[in-house]
Amino acid sequence: MTSRIAEAISHSGAWLVGFSMFSNISATVRVGLPARHVDLFGRRLHATGLVLDDDSRQAITGWKANPDDEVLATLRIAFLADEAEPEAA
Repeated sequence: MTSRIAEAISHSGAWLVGFSMFSNISATVRVGLPARHVDLFGRRLHATGLVLDDDSRQAITGWKANPDDEVLATLRIAFLADEAEPEAA
């Protein structure tokens, strides 16, 4: 899942601001992106199979801002037991 999210970030004009992994249970990803790409970022995340909660979906689809503004977004990802990616050796 994390590799698919990385692709969604790079293909939506966003950039990585910070990343924290909490064992193989969860991760927090912070990204920056132009406000005009928020909808594209949401669609790319959806295409990964990532399930957004209702508040997140509403925030992305109802986003209104100056398109030239920069937005910071935080993704908090909880892995199901069978979804966690193995740690690199």
